[in-house]
Amino acid sequence: MRSYEPDPKKVDELELVCEFPRCSRTFYTTNPKAVYCCDSHRAKHFRLENEERLKT
Repeated sequence: MRSYEPDPKKVDELELVCEFPRCSRTFYTTNPKAVYCCDSHRAKHFRLENEERLKT
């Protein structure tokens, strides 16, 4: 993962926590709807959810 230093001059930058259960990494974004720190964690989360749905 790339290292990132938040820019204090950018007021609209948000500090969020990744919702992937195994991550909980803090990430910075300008998108208020962002939920995951990267595409990999987004895909893994949906894959895990689908596996659980198929079991029931």
